[in-house]
Amino acid sequence: IYKLWEPLPDGSDQFDTGLTINIVTNVQAAGTTPGRYAAQYIRQLESQDVTVVSRSEPTEANGLIRSGITVDQKMTITDSEKEYRIRYELFADDERNMLYVLVAGTPVVSWDEYQNTFRTMTGQFKLIDTNRQDDD
Repeated sequence: IYKLWEPLPDGSDQFDTGLTINIVTNVQAAGTTPGRYAAQYIRQLESQDVTVVSRSEPTEANGLIRSGITVDQKMTITDSEKEYRIRYELFADDERNMLYVLVAGTPVVSWDEYQNTFRTMTGQFKLIDTNRQDDD
C-alpha cells in the first residue's frame, strides 16, 4: 500500500483527505481471478451502508480490466463521524494475476475542492512492465 494524504496540523497519521494505491499480488489465494475479485469487491462495497454516487462498468484497456465506484459513507476517521466521498478505481490484470486498487477520499464537503486533484493523480495511471519490449 502506498498512501498520499493531506497532513493534519497536529502531524498525526490520521487523515481526512488522501489517496492510497493498493497492489494485491495474492488474488489466487481467494480462489478467483483478479477480474472476478474486482467485481466481487465492488458488489461488496454496494452492499454496505453507503450511497452509490456513480459506478463505472468494467472496460478493457491495454490488457487490464478497469472498473470503479464512488460512494458516500459515514465514517469516523479523525475523532468525529463525517460523511466521506470515496472513489475506488480497480485495475485487474488476469494475465499477471495482479489487482491494483486506487482509493481516493475526502469529506463530502471537500469533494469539489479535491476532485480534480484526484482525477489528475489517477487519470494518467500507467503500469510499466520492465520485462516487456515495446517499439514505441
